[in-house]
Order: sequence, then structure tokens, then C-alpha cells
Amino acid sequence: MSGAAAETMPQDSIIIVGAGVFGASTALHLSRRYPSYSIAVFDCSPFPSPRAASTDINKIVRAAYSDLDYCRLAARSHDIWRNDRLLSKFYHEAGMLSIRPYKGGAAAMLENFKRLGINKDAKIVTPDQVQTMFNGVFKHADFNKVEEFLWEPNAGWAEAANALEATVQAAVDNGVSYVSKAVSKLLIADQGCQGVELTDGSKHYANKVLLCAGAATARILAESAPQDPGLHAGPRFVAGAIIEAKVKLTSEQLEKYKATPAVLWDADPARGETMPPTPDGYLKFIRDIPLANKLFHPASQTYISVAPESAEGAEWTAPENLPKVLRDEMTTVIAGIFGPEAARELVPQHLRLCWEPLAPDEGWFVTPHPRCVNLYIATAGSGHAWKFLPVLGEFTVRMMLDPKGWEDDEFAKSWAWDRELVDSPDEDVIPRRQLADMR
Repeated sequence: MSGAAAETMPQDSIIIVGAGVFGASTALHLSRRYPSYSIAVFDCSPFPSPRAASTDINKIVRAAYSDLDYCRLAARSHDIWRNDRLLSKFYHEAGMLSIRPYKGGAAAMLENFKRLGINKDAKIVTPDQVQTMFNGVFKHADFNKVEEFLWEPNAGWAEAANALEATVQAAVDNGVSYVSKAVSKLLIADQGCQGVELTDGSKHYANKVLLCAGAATARILAESAPQDPGLHAGPRFVAGAIIEAKVKLTSEQLEKYKATPAVLWDADPARGETMPPTPDGYLKFIRDIPLANKLFHPASQTYISVAPESAEGAEWTAPENLPKVLRDEMTTVIAGIFGPEAARELVPQHLRLCWEPLAPDEGWFVTPHPRCVNLYIATAGSGHAWKFLPVLGEFTVRMMLDPKGWEDDEFAKSWAWDRELVDSPDEDVIPRRQLADMR
């Protein structure tokens, strides 16, 4: 596909921009279902890219959703995590404890489990019960006004970077071409999208282009047609980041915290997450209050949130490379979940700003671009797409190659480009603070 004239490019050729969860899953599903196709994945780094939100030490895998369709899909994906020969080795079932103040609370999740006949052991537990569970690791937690938790013993977590790498490698083994070069813009003509131009100036052509570049998606669209706002992301999604920290445990700490489940503590003061220790002895913490990095884009005369160019602003880095206010927030998370003494002994060795597109309604965009033929979008994971790695490609492939069938899919309208965006009840989905203000 490289350097070919548009009129001579192969009809069965697809370029995928981005090798995160959407791009990796699509590449694998395409290579399995259409082995004769010419498929190329372009990403700014070798896989798994250290800048991708999908490249992480761990991610939660669970089925709990108040939306029944997402719950059903998550349960199917969860089953694949448990049983798939490629992915099951990266999955660990440790249960999940969560505070659900929005979207109907824990009762809504349990009702969906009942309707689908899944997760029959899930239940509501009180703070008093939580203090005595899990070898007492939450004995000194700050529960504030929390009255109930959802306990899902069937949930778990996956080794995120390892699973993503295995997925891309399986696609490459099936004949997919992986190019470690960054895409500058799409090649847009009267006939629609014809390919991509890289930052080195080279042009690569294909019959279809799938844009799933994560936090870079809005910038690439604006660069591709700066004077055409109809092509741009607009208010559909915003590149936002959450702050992550990882702590290397001593042998004594590993013994103390080994019973920790996956935790979603969506309440003050913690407003964050933690995970069970990884096989190599790390505890990860997340502060679930996003921030943006809104910059002026001269060509389009618009403001766009983008991930910083520096590694320190988008990859794991030493704590001193990030603002003190963000470091202090991680202390708040650790103290809220495990208590003040734990916050003094669990000192993060590395921090990370994890960037991805966030949509106001928390839905994804898996859609043909309605104003550009042969351009397709798969993005806006909104903090919950990763667990669907096993199945996302199934939908993107159908969306690109079976358009009439896709129109009838239950998710086609929910993930459409021009859908009505109804704000999520979680008021912190779209960032209300800026990285520049953290300095």
C-alpha cells in the first residue's frame, strides 16, 4: 500500500491507525476473517506502545453495567477472557469491590445480572463487612458516607500490556503489516479518504481507513481537513488523562496486600481504584478525576485537547516529573482506600498520565464517518473499553465490511457519529481541569 497511486490501490486493503485496544482487536479479527486482505497497522511506537492507554500493567475485567446491552456484551467478553487460548493466560480472577453512586447504584447491576442469569454470587456488602473481608486490608479505609459496596467474586483483572502485545502479535503472525511510524494526517480527496500521510512525509493508500488513534484522534481529524469542521471531532469526545501510580511492594507488603481484590472506589475522598498485586509485585492506583490539555490548533482555528509530546506527560515516569498536586492526589487515593498508615508506607516509584478520548455519554464511537467515504472511526473508550478487547474487532469489522447488516445492529445507533450526546450522570466524565493549571 505504500506509495501506490490511489487509483491502483488494492480493493481489499485496509489501514488501521493506532494499535490500542480498538486497533489491535480489529487487526486480529480482520486477519482471521479475511486472510486475503492487505491490512496495515500504523502506530507511533513498536507494540505495545507505551503511550497507549491500553498499554498498562493491569486492567479490570468485569460485567457490571447498569446498561443491559453493555452488561450482556461484557459478560460475553469476560467468558472469552476466561477460556480463550490466546488471552486466558493473562487473566486473573480475584473479584471486584466497587462503590456505585451513579447509574442506579449496585442494585441496577444486580438486576442486570439476574436478567442475564450471570454472576449469581454477586451481592451488596456494607462497610462493616468490607472491613473484615480480604484479610482486613480495608480495616483503616475512609468510607466517608458510603453505605454499600457491590462485591463481584467472578470479576478479575488482566495483564493489560501483555494481552495487548499478544493480540497484535497474533495479527502480525496472520499476515498483518505493523509499521512503527506516526500518522500525521489522513489523505482526504473528493472521493473520500484514500490513505494516510506519515510524519516523515510518506503516503500510504488503502481502500478503507480505520482511525482509532486514541488521544490523537481529534488532532488527526483537524490536521486532515482544517477548514472542514464537518470532519472534526467537535464536542463528541475530549482527550483526557487520569493519573496512575505503581508501588513496588516489599515481600512483607506483598503478603499483607495479596488478598486485595480489584477496587473501584468512586467516592470521596479516594475517588480512585486499585488492583491486586501483579505477579512481579506491583500495586497500581488510579485517581479517577480526569484532566485535559487543551491547546490552540492554528490550522483549524480551534482548541483541541491533546496528550503532551513529552514522554513524561504520557508514559510511566519518575514522580518528580509530574506536578506535586497530582502526586498528592495519589496519596489521597491510597489513604482513602487503605488508610493513612498505608499512604506513608506505599510510596509510588512511577506515575503516569494515561490519555484517551472521553465521550460525554461514556459511549464509544464505532461508526463510518458520515461526511467522508471510506473513513471509519473506532474510539472514545471513555475509561471502560479495554475489557472488551476480545470482541471489539468483531463490531469494527462488521461496521466496515457489512454496512447494511451493521445498520440493524443494536449498537449501531448507540455508537454513531451523529448520535444525540446525553451527558452521563457521572459529572466527572469530561475533564473540568487543565494540565497547565496543575503546574
